[in-house]
Parts: sequence; structure tokens; C-alpha cells
Amino acid sequence: MFRKRGQQRWSALVSASTSRIARSMRAHLGEVRWRAFVAHVNKHYKEQFVRAFEPTSGVIACAGPIEDGPCPRAFEVRVEDPRARELLQLMHLDHTHDIDNVCSVWRASSPRARGAREWSVGVEPERLCRLLFGVTASSSGLEPCLHFRCGSSRAGRGVVERSCHSPRAHYAQAISDLL
Repeated sequence: MFRKRGQQRWSALVSASTSRIARSMRAHLGEVRWRAFVAHVNKHYKEQFVRAFEPTSGVIACAGPIEDGPCPRAFEVRVEDPRARELLQLMHLDHTHDIDNVCSVWRASSPRARGAREWSVGVEPERLCRLLFGVTASSSGLEPCLHFRCGSSRAGRGVVERSCHSPRAHYAQAISDLL
């Protein structure tokens, strides 16, 4: 169940034709560069992303508010909990940097080159992919850019009181110097 949820979230983020990143970048990159990007991230980032939904500890815990500090509710989902499916719906895999902002900087940095095969022209591919898919610390010491937070935007208003996920919090995180 958890793996399936991870695959669904990956699809909604990148691989579906109407994914969040596709809506922002596919037309800009063109089909050749878009397909090259999807192939690259599927090969290098997808499995790690999906595995984040299957922690070896058997627990997905809220990382707390993006502004820092622990989750005031100590919210977590345990694999063996009979309500795990329901509780997992209340978790959001939250980007530190707003996806639309990351893609905007990417578009501004990447020329609209028709026929070009390199999707990464104008950006550092590792840094860009870290912002979009980084669920663990990197070998070079960079912190993860995605964290589980309670309060999924799809859960509905009032479902999770004092939730740690805040859609507006991302805008305070500067990214222009990271690509």
C-alpha cells in the first residue's frame, strides 16, 4: 500500500502527462528534452523517491513545520496500524522550495532550443533534481529537499488541526542561487 502511494505521488509529480512538472516544463523543453529528462529522473531518482514511502523503520513521521521545530502533534503513520491507509492520506511529501518557483527558475535558465537533446542546458542537473526529488541527504552533505509533513492539502479543511504543511511557507525559501 505504501509503495503504491509513492508510485502515485511520483506519477503526479513527474511521469504523468499532466504531472506538476510536465505542466510547467514540457512545452518549454520540447518533447525530445522532456523525454530525456523523464528518462533521467526515472533512472536516478524514482526508486529512492518511492522508497521514502516504505521506511525500514515502518514509520513515516511528520518532519514538523518548514519553518523548523518538531511536529506539535508528533504525527506519524505506522505500517502495521489498521488505519495506515487513512492516516497516510493526511501526510504530504512537502518540497522545501515551491515546485512552480523551481520550474520558473529552470525555464529562465534554460533556452528554448528546438531539437536540443540536453534537458539540463543552463542548470546544474544534480542541484535541480535535488530540489525536485531529494528525499535523503546527499553523499556531498546536502540536506533533503522533500519532507513528510502532516496536513495534506487533499485531506480537506479541518481534518488535521495544527498541521505542519503550509502551502504558503515555500515562498520564503530562496532558490535563484541554487540552480
